[in-house]
Parts: sequence; C-alpha cells; structure tokens
Amino acid sequence: MCKKEVAVIIGFRDWGLDRLSVALRRMRQSSIGSRMDIVVSDYGSAEAAEVKSTVEQAGGRVIRTERSGPWSRSRALNAGVQGTSAPYVITTDSDMIFSPRTVEKLLALLATHDTTVHLVQCRDLSSRIGAEQAEHASMQELEEDSFFRPRWGMGGLIAFRRADFNRIGGYDARMEVYGGEDIDFAQRLVRSGRRLNWVDDPEVRIYHIWHPPTRDAVAADPVQKAAQDKNREIMLKDVSWIRNFNIGYHAEPVASVLIATRNRAAYLMDSINSTLSQTVQDIEIVVMDDGSDDETPDILAEIDDPRVRTMRQAPLGVAAARNKLVDAARAPFVVVQDDDDIMLPWRIKAHFEAMSAELAGTYGGWVDFDNITGETQVVQGREYDAAAFMYASRVLAHGTSMLRTDVLRRFRYREFLLAGVDFNLIARLSHAGYQFRHTKHLHILRRMHGLNLTAVSQGNQKNAATRTVRILQQRDTSSHANKLRNDAKNLPTTRCHYVDRLVDVVLPYLPDHLMHRRVTIPDSPEGQIERAQDLIDISGAKHITGWRDAPDLVLDGLDLASLARLRRAGIMFSVAPAPSETVDGNGNNEFQSLEAQILPALPSSGLIEDDAINLVTICRIPGLKATASDLGQDEVRSRVWSCGSDEHEVRVQTVTSIKDALLFMSPDDTAISVIFMPSRTADMVQTPAVIA
Repeated sequence: MCKKEVAVIIGFRDWGLDRLSVALRRMRQSSIGSRMDIVVSDYGSAEAAEVKSTVEQAGGRVIRTERSGPWSRSRALNAGVQGTSAPYVITTDSDMIFSPRTVEKLLALLATHDTTVHLVQCRDLSSRIGAEQAEHASMQELEEDSFFRPRWGMGGLIAFRRADFNRIGGYDARMEVYGGEDIDFAQRLVRSGRRLNWVDDPEVRIYHIWHPPTRDAVAADPVQKAAQDKNREIMLKDVSWIRNFNIGYHAEPVASVLIATRNRAAYLMDSINSTLSQTVQDIEIVVMDDGSDDETPDILAEIDDPRVRTMRQAPLGVAAARNKLVDAARAPFVVVQDDDDIMLPWRIKAHFEAMSAELAGTYGGWVDFDNITGETQVVQGREYDAAAFMYASRVLAHGTSMLRTDVLRRFRYREFLLAGVDFNLIARLSHAGYQFRHTKHLHILRRMHGLNLTAVSQGNQKNAATRTVRILQQRDTSSHANKLRNDAKNLPTTRCHYVDRLVDVVLPYLPDHLMHRRVTIPDSPEGQIERAQDLIDISGAKHITGWRDAPDLVLDGLDLASLARLRRAGIMFSVAPAPSETVDGNGNNEFQSLEAQILPALPSSGLIEDDAINLVTICRIPGLKATASDLGQDEVRSRVWSCGSDEHEVRVQTVTSIKDALLFMSPDDTAISVIFMPSRTADMVQTPAVIA
C-alpha cells in the first residue's frame, strides 16, 4: 500500500451528499494520485451507510463519529486529522472542486517551507453550475464562470503540517455548527510562530459549487445562531493558541510539570495531587527524587497514573535534578512546581492563555500560607521587565512559571551554585533579552513550614542573588544600571483575579489538615453523580442533597486526592469552604478554627451572640440581597472593613437551625464566604489575610 504523503480532510453531516460526491470524484483526478489520503469525517449523519457508500465509490474513506448532538465542523475536522497518518494536511469543505495540480503544488510548498501555513481562497460558481453541471465542466468553464471571493474569511482551504496541528491542539472543539473555526485556527497558528501565505498561482484553484445560501436559515435558528455567536466570541476574545486540553487529545502532553524533591514525603503528594487536579489534563508529571532517605520512594511507587513518571539519583542538588528533568521532558513547555507547594487548578490553563510565540514563558502570583496556623499572605507579583526583576522585590517566583523547554535546555540551571539557582536562571534569560508575561492569576499556594530552601539558606540565597546581579551589571554602564534601578521603584503591583475572593475561590485548595472543603458535583446526562460515587470514597464525607432543590451531589470533607480522581475522570465540580458543623474528638470545629485565622478580624464582643449559632457572611458592599426578614428575624448586625482599595461588609445573622441557614444561603454574586460560627469562635478570630 502506497504511503500517504498528504491528507485532504472534509467535515460532513447530512448536507449536500450530491455535491460531496462530485467534489470527491473531481479530487481523484489530482496529479498526485494515490499519494493522497481523502478522508470524509462523518460527524453523525443520519444515513451513515449511504454516506460511506458514496464516499468509497468516489475514491475516499470515511471516519465515522457517532453523534446525536449539535453539528461541529471543528470537531469533525479534528476527528479526520486524527484518523490519518499523513505528515501534511489540507482541510476544506464538502462542496469544493480542486484543480488537478492544487494538492501537488501545496504539498511542494509544505515540504519546502516548514514554518508556513498556506491558504487558498475559493472562487464561487454561479447558479448556472450546480452539482450536476460541475461534475463534467472543464477547468476553463469553471474559471470563466466563477468570481473570486473576497478575503475577509478563510473560505477555501488551509494546508499545514500535521506537527503544527498537534502543537496547537487542532481546531477549537468548543465551537459548534460552523463559522469562525478556520479564522481562529489560522490565527492560533500565527501566534504559535507560523506565518500565513495566501497562494496565488493559476494552477492552484478551488471552486465552490453553487447551492442555496444557508446563512438566513442559520440566523433564523436560535440554537445555531447562539452557537455562531459563541464561536465569534471565542475567535475574538480567546488569545491563547493551544486548545483542547482533554487527556489524549494531543499526541504528546502539552506541558511537562517538573518536580524535584528530597525528603519531603509529608508534602509531596499534596503537590502531585494538586497538579493532577488541573483543568488542563493533557499533561505529564516528572518527579526526580534527589536521593531521599525518608518515605519518598515508597510514596512515589504507589502512584497509579500513567501521566506520572519518576526518576531517582544520588543527592546532587536541586539544579542537577532540574536539569535532568528538563532533559526528560516530552512537552514543548515546562511547568516548574516545587515539591511542597499546591498548584491552583486553573494554573496551567492560565499559562497558555497568556503565552505567545515571542515569549520565553509566563508566570503568576502566589499565596504564602503557614503550614500550622493557616495564616496567609497574597503576593500578586509585578509585570515583567528587566528593571523589575533585577532591582524590585517580589516580581515573580520561579515556582509559578512555565518556560519553553528548548530555552531551558539551552540555558540550564547552574549546578555549581549552592543557592539562588532559580534567580540566576531568570536573570540570565532576562539579560539575554527573553521576555516573560504575567498571567494575572494566582498560581500556587506556597507552603511555609520552616524547612523551605529560602528559609533554611536565606543568607546564601540573598548573597547568591547579589552576586548574580553584580556579574550582570558588569556588562552595563553605571548610568544604565541606575536608570533600571529608578524605573523599578515605580513599577505597580499586578492585580490578580480572585484576590478579592480569596476565601471562597482560592483557599479551599489549602492542605486537607487546614481546609474542610465542600465539593458540589452537578448531575448531567452522562451520569456524573453515579460515576463520582464509583471513583471516590464518600463514606466519611457529609452527603447533602436537594437542599436547594437541585439534583446535585454535595460532599463535605473530600481530600485533594479525591479532587484529582474526579478531574481525571472528566467530572465537573466546584469547590468551596464547607459551612460545616463537623467537630473533632475534642469538640473543636477545625474548619471554624481555620476560618478564624484567615477571615478579616471580627470584634470579640458586640457582634457575636453568646447563646446562638451565627451565620457569618462576608460580602461586597452593598451586601446580601437577603435580609433578616427572610429568616423571620428582626435584626442583622453588620460592620464594614477595608481590604486594600475595596470595602467589604461583615454581616452576622442569628439562626435557630441549619435548615434556616441553608435557605438563607441562596446564590448571590456579591457573597464571598458564608460560614457557621458558634459564639466561642469569636475568641479565635485574630489576624486577617494580608494582601501584599
């Protein structure tokens, strides 16, 4: 069997089978002959057997996707590309006639220019040439009858390398019906570093077979119209270039998460489980055990996930461990993760949303938390700039970054340094002209436990950073160094998402010993709740259902490992602090104790009743829509507190039962957190979360 050099992929579903048949038979007249794989991706046609027979008689083959839901040209094309092994691909429509040398010439261009994507704009045939006439018309007749379609879209074909398709994740699978997917795909290829070439060659022609226009029918259908509006929003607003992060969608992982560890058995699985809980699941995790002599090897041996690879070496230090990890990475991007930190679930997606071809990497803010008390400090970071990194503090933390693998392999970590290897690497990249971008997101919860490298060798770290700066300063004039130093003084702090919703959005991912969390799993036609119950142990969790008359599974007390299992299975869920009454053996409410440490300071008297349960709600001004009358109470006591430039209000509502409190907890966009606090908890309230 002849090896296919190029594949032509056509998405199809229940529309214009006569035109498809003509287009395929004309395509088989191509000068490239059997070197071309013609694939029709049938995305759920009602008459599957008829489609298959028609395509095969015309010289093509069918890849069938059983689908009863909405038509999606994006997903149909993706299925077609994934079903061919050809290194070069052309995507087009089912009503296009190719001139005989079109595919041959496009293949030559693709083989010659490996960084270029080629586009051909179609020529529209008049109503005089429908499907029946188009089958027998000569190329000259088609040329004379047609008129060139203006280039305000991608109407025609796109020719690209299969490797580039894999690199960006294919067409955006969120897009349904049709419209915008080709433009979005081409724009993402450009953002990834490819350039577009509109082919202008008289021997490269495609002709669009006339048919009654479908635009009015689509516009009149509210479902299809809504889908096209959504496509347009994605195309215009989503500036990321890698999409479709489900497991197995990409040929290789989109990111390699690298963890170097030594004797951190107590913290390591939190780091790994939080990584496995990412909304981006098509990743790999590579762990290097740098000669641990605790339980680390046993813990790593028990991990049952094919995305996790482990390595071990004699204790050579973090720089040597990271260099070996970088060499082992399979993905084009490396995500740096420390073995004692917790990755927030949106982190990797945020990296890719901010990434563009000219950057060496992206980074974000972080939250320091005390591993014993739970006290937190938010560090949002600053926009990257050479002056900021060299002369300002808290610009970026290396453990929040994602870097291009090829860049790391060129620069590498300096293994002879005893401390400050992270700062040294970024400083060298900065001085070499590489650029980075802040994602405007918080990326990690950074555990402070007294044995952090920064804490243990704080003096060495500072001295190493000072030496690095001095070495790089030698290449600058003193006036330039002074200018950078002055510029750094005026750099503002970046504003991160969710900083004003720290309690209910970010802190639920604290370690299990600090956070009693609530996980809500909405029901779905795919049976999410039943699948979840098969995956996780819910015997020790509080099972609350139907309290808002919603078919949801609500579980209190799930651990980070359970979140990872749910995410891997593709189960959608939300996480929040649990409004829990669960107490330990001593009668102490652990969750309330944590909330007492992280919520803004409440007064010790005057706001808390001595003999009742209180519903404490933190909300943005002007406060909750609900009032005391909703619970039959006469009084709602409140106090305003400030957090940076934002004002919030603390409201305390006395309730007589948990049932009444649940009724009060109706969805409200202004609410930040709702918890239960018995009166004795007031004495625990001390230090609020610090916004830095």
